[in-house]
Amino acid sequence: MILSGMLPLPIFNFGDSNSDTGGKAAAFYPLNPPYGETFFHRSTGRYSDGRLIIDFIAESFNLPYLSPYLSSLGSNFKHGADFATASSTIKLPTTIIPAHGGFSPFYLDVQYSQFRQFIPRSQFIRETGGIFAELVPEEYYFEKALYTFDIGQNDLTEGFLNLTVEEVNATVPDLVNSFSANVKGGKYNFSVAAPCGDTVTADDGTKIVVGSCACPSVRVNWDGVHYTEAANEYFFDQISTGAISDPPVPLNMACHKTESLRTLASI
Repeated sequence: MILSGMLPLPIFNFGDSNSDTGGKAAAFYPLNPPYGETFFHRSTGRYSDGRLIIDFIAESFNLPYLSPYLSSLGSNFKHGADFATASSTIKLPTTIIPAHGGFSPFYLDVQYSQFRQFIPRSQFIRETGGIFAELVPEEYYFEKALYTFDIGQNDLTEGFLNLTVEEVNATVPDLVNSFSANVKGGKYNFSVAAPCGDTVTADDGTKIVVGSCACPSVRVNWDGVHYTEAANEYFFDQISTGAISDPPVPLNMACHKTESLRTLASI
């Protein structure tokens, strides 16, 4: 959906896996298929079967999808940049080992610092000229940009998980142990230790590739944590129409401005 009556705005995004267009994959390790199967037909580093909410926002402005700030290959920051990385938190994370279930070292303060560096460095590249000059935003873009944030879920999850474990272990440890030993993966045999596309070893030694859910176009959850493209598109529609805003201001009215959304002095 293209929002009418709007000039394309550059977008700068900060967040976690819900808006990461490939930052964590560029910094650490790529995501295996079937991630990306619905729209891109390949893994792009997005934690979904297809597009994210930030992708639908870019489409609505008739802009290309945001390049991850951490990606050094084929990136184009002319119309903005994505500083989000999966597993990011708002506060300093307690565990920074992404490969073993920890949080991203690129928490919000780091993402903001990267953005602050991005401003003068991008302008130096423009002034220097050459083939990269047209791949970074012009100076006035920063004043007129749309700044989006989708972060905080991991902070809440960490808190809820720690609180639940402490309380439950202190009061009903037998229930927890019984649940863990007998329920296992449940109806869908889901396990947080076996992400989509990973190869796991069954009890009989058989190698099994972890598959995706059937018919993601009618599902909300993609891999046990992240949304499907269908869910992301639904949530974007709610955002763009103002259905979940108070007051209910549609995105095209909220962004249809000639004045700066943010000045460099306030950044």
